[in-house]
Amino acid sequence: MLQATNRSPRTIELYVRGITLFEGFVRERGMPTAVDAIAREHVEAFFAWMMGDGGYAAASAKAYYDGIRQFFRWCEEEGEV
Repeated sequence: MLQATNRSPRTIELYVRGITLFEGFVRERGMPTAVDAIAREHVEAFFAWMMGDGGYAAASAKAYYDGIRQFFRWCEEEGEV
């Protein structure tokens, strides 16, 4: 999907890294990992962690947010959520 929307390889890499970080975050904390069970509060907790204890810069958090948003948008289009 991302190649079809003309995303650069670097952007795609950032988006995938964001999803991977998010998946690890929810798994380590015992949060749901099924796409249809993930709620806004889980995503908000992830970004709170990124900006706090995670030590990520705001620009990095924004890039990962964009990737996570694209992923869930795709899941919605595919009928997964």
